[in-house]
Amino acid sequence: MRVFKSAWFVRFARREGISNLRLQDAVRRANLGQVDADLGGGVVKQRVVREGQGTSKGYRAIIKRMAKHMLALSDAQVDALIADGRFEEVADYDQAVPE
Repeated sequence: MRVFKSAWFVRFARREGISNLRLQDAVRRANLGQVDADLGGGVVKQRVVREGQGTSKGYRAIIKRMAKHMLALSDAQVDALIADGRFEEVADYDQAVPE
C-alpha cells in the first residue's frame, strides 16, 4: 500500500515534528479497524502519537482511503503529482511499519 501526505500536511508535520513512522503507525491502526471515528466514505479520524505524550494527547488527522482505480490515475500521473509537490509519499508502508 502506498501512503501519501498532502503538501499542506507535509508542512504541518515538519513544523510539529511528526515523523513518517508515526504516520505509518496511524495508518496501520486504521487498517486494523482501530479508528477514533469513521466519518464514512473511506474517511476516518485518527490520532497520531505526539512524541512524549502518547496517543490520547496526540494530533488528530484525517485519513482518506483512496483506491487507485477510483482515482483512475496511472503511476506516471501519481509520480507527476509527487514531482509537482502536491503530494509526498511517506514510505513503503508494508516494509517500514513493524507489527
